[in-house]
Amino acid sequence: MIGAAASLAFASKSGGNAWPGLDERWTRAEIAAAMANIALACAIVWTFHDSFWWPPDDGAYAYVADRLRNGDVLNRDLHDVHAGYVHFLHALAFDLFGRDLASLRYPLALLTVVQSAIVFLILRPLIGPLAICGGLAMSALTFVQFLNPTPNWYALFLTVLLVTLLVVRAERNTLGLVAIGFVIATIFLFRQLTGVLVGFGAVAYLLLPEHAVQARLHQKSVVAWIVATAMALALAAYLWFKTDAVSFVLYGFWPLATLALVGVRTELNNRQAARLIVSLLAGAAIAVLPLVSYHLLHGSLLIWLDDTILSAVSLTDLDFFRRSSYALMLVSAATGAAGLGDPVAMLNGVFWLLVLLSPFILGVAVLRTLQRDSGRIHPLPLLALFHALVSAHYAIPIYALYSAGLTFAGLFAITRFRLSRTIALAATLIAVVVGLGFQAAQPLSRGLDGIMRGERRTLDADGIPGARIRMEKRDQTMYLDLLKFVETHASPQAAILGLPMTPELYFLSNRKPPVRFVIAPLSLRSERDVQQAWSNLEATMPAAIIFKPDDKYTTPRVLELMRRLQPHYRLCKTIGSFELYAPACRT
Repeated sequence: MIGAAASLAFASKSGGNAWPGLDERWTRAEIAAAMANIALACAIVWTFHDSFWWPPDDGAYAYVADRLRNGDVLNRDLHDVHAGYVHFLHALAFDLFGRDLASLRYPLALLTVVQSAIVFLILRPLIGPLAICGGLAMSALTFVQFLNPTPNWYALFLTVLLVTLLVVRAERNTLGLVAIGFVIATIFLFRQLTGVLVGFGAVAYLLLPEHAVQARLHQKSVVAWIVATAMALALAAYLWFKTDAVSFVLYGFWPLATLALVGVRTELNNRQAARLIVSLLAGAAIAVLPLVSYHLLHGSLLIWLDDTILSAVSLTDLDFFRRSSYALMLVSAATGAAGLGDPVAMLNGVFWLLVLLSPFILGVAVLRTLQRDSGRIHPLPLLALFHALVSAHYAIPIYALYSAGLTFAGLFAITRFRLSRTIALAATLIAVVVGLGFQAAQPLSRGLDGIMRGERRTLDADGIPGARIRMEKRDQTMYLDLLKFVETHASPQAAILGLPMTPELYFLSNRKPPVRFVIAPLSLRSERDVQQAWSNLEATMPAAIIFKPDDKYTTPRVLELMRRLQPHYRLCKTIGSFELYAPACRT
């Protein structure tokens, strides 16, 4: 990240008017809008940063980071599907701010404000003071909508940084191309799928005719055509296997059509295309070098590749991914928006229609612009379109929101006419107001219907030790009871086991499992994996087991492992949806 920022500074100084409009005099209205944008972003983040938690996710990130701080080696000693940078950043957050779940939110709180300011600067030359709407979208419709230290939010910030490099025309020199490759690879090393999808968008942008230089010898752009075709085929395969028809129409078709158009339109000659690819790969190599060195040093390179490729791919094969559908959300949103007598449900119906349909609208606008302007397009809407693909494979509200902020900002960068800009302005303001009023920092216990209607729940508890986060009272009570059970049945040095995944209890109780995995189904991919896990457990039987039979991650192989464990334990009690086991129950 530091290297990318340094490259950005270099790119912004290279060549005349690298950042269009940056050297133009600011009006008083623009200065006021910029200050208001930063103030609003700070207020939004401060208001919501310590509200809401999703225990399995918060706990997983915290547990892995805590293990790293205590000397364990990522992937060798504990299984995880992320490439790794996010966990080292979380470990640093614990060192700086203390061992508490809230500490993991502070870096993202800062980056949310920064990305809001960057988007304002990018949009200001295009729409003047109205750039505040894009900045608001990046603060109100991003991190605060799902307050979780997920790599998705880091990848979003890095995507904004990548857009900035393209805006300042960093690609005009080799060092700038290396910086672009560095940022793309860094996105990948925070979240692999986002890195691939955004990388496709960046390469597509760089292959457009606008970036070609007239060659002395007329030759077909074979290398550029091969690159564009390979990206289109890879994206088509991903969409075929990982999305349904509705997700394809909303999110998938437009980037795929863009890649096809780029393949036809590209005018880069073979030398230019080869220079582009080699420079991007050089930047990627610089980004990946620290992680590869880490794993070579600890002898964990092969298992790192297995965890972050094979296990990561297996995640989307779980049944609950296939059961999700944006069609149901669209019907629910349309029903709510058309309803009478419930203004809250109507507003939230409109909100979800805007969130779900905005990638489709952006896709139409991007494709029309590329066709009309012979490859000239602002990088923000193009990369926003490819970034929106992160929402395609898992059709739930949270995933739709992962791409919403950048999509709305992208619409502002591509609207030309007063009417379309007014519509974009109104849509963004509605989404921001409703999103903050009814969706931000709200618990997932509302269920899909409650989320779609904008039902609000009160977060009236101040958290628990290790998680000083405002939460529902029932969550506070339940987790205090769970921790009491663990403390009663497992000494501080004893192992406990959570199935299929309760990493929050590992972190909050400061205890470890006797196995490498945190999320059982991602490690139990075969019967051999089950046998290996059972062999490890036979050698070190946990002092307590916390089992959630109705969890979406409870697969047949998880049940098989639990079936082998049950004869050695007694069911002591049930707390909420958790079954608590121990060799002998204590009070």
